[in-house]
Amino acid sequence: MKKKLISMICILGVTSSLLAGCAVAAPAATEPEAEPAQEETVEEAEETEKEEEGMVGIANPWVEITEEEAVSYCNRLFKAPEGAKDVTWRMLEGSEKESVVGKPLVQLSFMYGDPELSYTARAQEGASEDADIAGNYVKWTVEDETTLANWGEGHMPAKFCRSINDSGMVDQISWYDIEIGILYTLSTSAEDLEGFDIRAIAEQMYAPENEPLADAPENDEMSYMSHDGWTVSYDPELFECNEIDEHSAQFTFLGEAAGACLVSVSYIEGEEPEAYLDEYTADWGEDTTAIEGILPGTKDTPGFFRMTPDEEEGSGLQETAIAGAYKDGILFIDVLSHRSGDEEQDMYVSDMLANVVDSVRVEDLAD
Repeated sequence: MKKKLISMICILGVTSSLLAGCAVAAPAATEPEAEPAQEETVEEAEETEKEEEGMVGIANPWVEITEEEAVSYCNRLFKAPEGAKDVTWRMLEGSEKESVVGKPLVQLSFMYGDPELSYTARAQEGASEDADIAGNYVKWTVEDETTLANWGEGHMPAKFCRSINDSGMVDQISWYDIEIGILYTLSTSAEDLEGFDIRAIAEQMYAPENEPLADAPENDEMSYMSHDGWTVSYDPELFECNEIDEHSAQFTFLGEAAGACLVSVSYIEGEEPEAYLDEYTADWGEDTTAIEGILPGTKDTPGFFRMTPDEEEGSGLQETAIAGAYKDGILFIDVLSHRSGDEEQDMYVSDMLANVVDSVRVEDLAD
């Protein structure tokens, strides 16, 4: 059975996998006679400011990357439509701090269609559903709810926005993958976009080959079922499962790592999520990161995340604590890892821990 990554948890910073809107201006239309309908992108604005003030030597936070690198930063990433031109992938340095799974904001820009328009697509795994990642700082004239085919098995809720101003139009569509926790946006602009459907472009960008573990062989997974109704699936060749008590179990990574790497899952009766996390992480220091998202294993139950500060030196210990309301208490998930400094190895361990967290399932509380 193939596993689905949710990565809504892997914040461990265990590099990038552990641990879900509109955000950066789309490029202007390519029609020669059309005035740019959209404000310049963040990177363009920064470069212009540098030139005007005579500043030199300041690094552009947007770094050009390969498509392969982009896919490694975001599960279930989109692709450029077939026939697209001038395809460029970038990532925003430092943006991983805004992700509960420590993943950076990824951008895809391309030219496409007839007439040919310029598009900017962005995605960030671990971003909150209401985050602003598109950067289209315009006033929306039209806002409407819609649905995307292909994405979400053909039933992906999406939001369409259009800005109409003196210089033209800006269209944007955004959608949020609640299963993994990924926010997507797609934008374009032109002098006149009447009759244009940006939704059709977004639907063409779905990439089944980028589904988590799409190319992975079938595994003989095992499942642990707790006395409290939650279950965890794991690969027995990679993890050892130990039941701590009737309410808790621990899944320890058996592969090569710089130190102990494990996931603990517990049901704790009579506790409140935030209060428990505040007490549990009290000695983590003032730089502890606190983020809200979706509790793993649920569709819409609020989840609260706490992450240890990302330290360059020391033992390499990283920990993420997650809690959400469950039955008469909380479901508590603790992810612990040690970073080795070997990026490839750390990424692999992070992904394996993420698989375990992503496999968490809880019984239907409505039953």
